[in-house]
Amino acid sequence: MAQAKIPQLQGSFLMRLRGELDFILGRSVREKMITTSGLRLLRPALNSISEVKYSAMNDKRLLDEEQYREFEKFMPAGFSFAGKPENQTVFGYCFDEFDNFGIDRFLFTLDELTEEVSENEKKKGDIAVYYTDYPGLSEIPVHAGLYVGDDVVRSRWINGGPVVEHHMDEFPQRWLTECLWDDFGYSIDFHRKKD
Repeated sequence: MAQAKIPQLQGSFLMRLRGELDFILGRSVREKMITTSGLRLLRPALNSISEVKYSAMNDKRLLDEEQYREFEKFMPAGFSFAGKPENQTVFGYCFDEFDNFGIDRFLFTLDELTEEVSENEKKKGDIAVYYTDYPGLSEIPVHAGLYVGDDVVRSRWINGGPVVEHHMDEFPQRWLTECLWDDFGYSIDFHRKKD
């Protein structure tokens, strides 16, 4: 008996099909047609897609004091909530400042009120400032937090978001942009408030 010939799908076709599906699902998340948690139920492997990560990082429920805990189960490994959302920027958290404490004010305050210390000298309460060596961005901090000891930092997940605890070698923007951080390095400077 002759066997029926089954057409073989080419690898490039399957990759293109997966890419289109990833794009459609990523767009659905960005345009709020589906929630991040709903997407994870449909396709748990999508956690690595940058659109999904961006959506998770910037979901407005993270800014809500009553709803942010919904995201705890979806936090990346090594991250945990350590404080509720407040109207405070990532950089303002380091100086317990509110009222639009942006990058310019952060850099000025860092320069005026702190002194840089080596990683070996860091201690609880020091400010960890994260930089990338991505061309054109190496002079601008991409994230900052407070060192709490045992190689752990506390920082705001996003501006206005909850405080998270994480290993000092990880931070929210690094998790979000793994493809960027794989190609480019990052550095951490530690600063201590002057007496």
